[in-house]
Amino acid sequence: MSSLPPVELEVEVVDDSMEDDTTDMIPADRPDDMSKLLYHSDVLEEFKTSSRAAQCPSLASRYPPATVAKISENYYDIIISSLYVPTELGDYPKFTLPARADAVVELWRAKLAEGVLSPAHFQDHWRVTVPRIYSPQPNRTCLDWSFDEELAQKLLIQPLEQFVWGGSDASQAPMPRRSTLCGRVFKQGEPAYSCRECGMDNTCVLCVECFKVSAHRHHKYKMGQSGGGGCCDCGDYLDAPENDEQESQTSISADVVERMKILASVCFSYCFRLLTLDHAPGLPNELRLKDGERDLLQILDQPDCYCTVMYNDETHTFEQVIATLTRVLKANHRDAVELVSLIDREGRALVKCNSFQICDKLKTDIEARTAMFERFTSRHGPVLKVLVMHAHVVAHQHYAMKLLHWLQNFVSKEPSLRLAVSQVALGSEVGGAVGAGGVAGAGGVAAGVMQNDCRMWKAARTAWHRLLIATTLMDYDTKRNMAILFTKYYGSMLKDFIRDDHDHSFSISSMSVQLFTTPTLAHHLIAKHDALFVVMNTFVSECLRRCNSKGRLEFDRNHVSMAFKRAQFILYDVKYLLGSVPTTFDDDLRKGFLHGLSLIISLLVMMQGMDSVVRQRGQHMEYEPEWESAFNLHVKLANSITLALEWCGAERGLLASAYRMALRRHADTCTHEPHQLRELGNQSALVIPYDVSSEPVSIHRPLSRFIAGLHLHLQRHGLAYHSREFDRHDRPKPTPEELIEPVLCTMAMIAQVHAGMWRRNGYALLNQLYFYHNVKCRTEMLDRDVVMLQVTCHIHLVSRIDEDSFPRYASNIHFE
Repeated sequence: MSSLPPVELEVEVVDDSMEDDTTDMIPADRPDDMSKLLYHSDVLEEFKTSSRAAQCPSLASRYPPATVAKISENYYDIIISSLYVPTELGDYPKFTLPARADAVVELWRAKLAEGVLSPAHFQDHWRVTVPRIYSPQPNRTCLDWSFDEELAQKLLIQPLEQFVWGGSDASQAPMPRRSTLCGRVFKQGEPAYSCRECGMDNTCVLCVECFKVSAHRHHKYKMGQSGGGGCCDCGDYLDAPENDEQESQTSISADVVERMKILASVCFSYCFRLLTLDHAPGLPNELRLKDGERDLLQILDQPDCYCTVMYNDETHTFEQVIATLTRVLKANHRDAVELVSLIDREGRALVKCNSFQICDKLKTDIEARTAMFERFTSRHGPVLKVLVMHAHVVAHQHYAMKLLHWLQNFVSKEPSLRLAVSQVALGSEVGGAVGAGGVAGAGGVAAGVMQNDCRMWKAARTAWHRLLIATTLMDYDTKRNMAILFTKYYGSMLKDFIRDDHDHSFSISSMSVQLFTTPTLAHHLIAKHDALFVVMNTFVSECLRRCNSKGRLEFDRNHVSMAFKRAQFILYDVKYLLGSVPTTFDDDLRKGFLHGLSLIISLLVMMQGMDSVVRQRGQHMEYEPEWESAFNLHVKLANSITLALEWCGAERGLLASAYRMALRRHADTCTHEPHQLRELGNQSALVIPYDVSSEPVSIHRPLSRFIAGLHLHLQRHGLAYHSREFDRHDRPKPTPEELIEPVLCTMAMIAQVHAGMWRRNGYALLNQLYFYHNVKCRTEMLDRDVVMLQVTCHIHLVSRIDEDSFPRYASNIHFE
């Protein structure tokens, strides 16, 4: 590899007019960026051939004579004595990093040939090289970051590519083949197209390039903005001939694939450890510079540099953080706005780089300032997260992010490499010699990301999500394994998301739209891994915390629980799982669906009769009750209820089991007073006593409406309310009067409201009735109530008329 050309470095001569915290970091008599200057070949060669530093033209052209004399007097002997380091491959200069990169690649190949290659061999190179390129400079923020990306490409990225391809030059790699899958991962705000004629649901989207070359552009389509985190659902993007595909597959040797697995395992382990690092000020032991390396890097006795890093949250406002940075950092308003925007976009930002004492004092001042805002405002939440970490930690984390982006782009060129990386990410395979040190077993790094997603900031989360989508979701087998793993850790992921405050698009749980909307995967997960039960159990466990003594959901009037609002994202996953009704059922699928349906019915029981109201008498209601939470829950659940009914109606045995289960829960839940004999005119009957004008009445009757929806499918399968399949030996099934009673109370209350009897109950009840009739809710509310009235009247009529009396009864019916 050719050496780097000389780079002109801008040097600021420090004088007494600088701030106090600057003099603590950079002595006035030494040059800035000295260690970076020594990377370049012209200075190095002159140091090796000169007897004094003053005789080095490149050094003299960059620094004043006084500084060069200081170097010659104090540091020249140290530099010369440290220029060469012995290795197993011979001596090579420490500061000629391009030559070092070539030597490192040869070392990796030699260790691989011996069968003793380990992650430590890669980390030894990264431990020294990464801080020299990506360490933040003192007295700067992330707005002033300036790294030599060309140097980083040659020293950090190209050696990895050379190791994989096995050549001395990464350009010798075979020409990449365009995959038959687009695999484009959408960024937030990126345009996406959805075909209204061909898409199975509104989650099926295409990127711009795929849409322009597809037949969907001539169909009815919808264009919108992606929320980020998804990928293109194009399927076959280009029609590649089979012979081309076979040639491309054979052009990648097994050795290249094996080296790709080794490198992927090492990179995953390194990135996962750095990006989920417990926030201690220092690095892990294996990434800390050794004494000799530290002396070389800090050739002018520069003290350790630390960084103050501020993290994003959804509690503090833009104005509060801008005011805090303006006051504490003494930054101008423009810089403060840019820093806050960066924090909101990336999830964190470096606001100060200096000694530990200065950075820690800044952290304390920021926390005190934000605490003062909380005392004078109504916003109460977690303290603004500010951490102090070593500059080398920031450097390694920055490189870890670069490494994830490089892996995503690198493997996208060749399906065989992408498959290898996918297998390593899922823990199914790990490259031979590094198996002990890689992220292996128990789901691999994918499982680790799922369990530690909330510990990372926005940009780190997004990098992991895009890499997993671009690798594990591009092949059906790996996508299925990913879906199984996702289901396994679903409960813990959603619990972390509920406790977190970041948007759903930045959570690993948002990948459910990619996994659960695939029909074959959804059916497999429900049948073999009880996915519907796992998802519903996660939501029901949150609902149980908000039930009153009667087992009904109850919401606070003065406080809307953010945790419960975030938990309602689970209901979208229920809709995704049930989105495709299977045409055939096996025993496993039938059992898995009924297991999950039992929890759906349990949720309907909790909602049955919630937010009940009592008619006000004498005076107007003093405080309006809380009613919006219940309707928001119903709106999110309505589609899942409709889909569950379609699943139940697809098979006779499934319908019978679901109807029997619903009747049993109705009988156990809806208890009534003993029947009383009432007379009206010349007629008398046993009725259930209930006064709607004086007792609690609710507009929410989801269990009764679910039974009404099931009843509509009975006739198609030759079933009826009186069928033997629904008889119980231990307890009789609910009578038609008991089935109609909850709905009849609601309808009577609505009639009284229209008659003006409930005016003292305020606008809350009127708003509920508005949404009851609104198109968003009426399908699973008003329409189901009408069906229940018709069904129970029919059941009651059939039960009272036998076959002999029916013709006589029918002859007395007169139609107007």
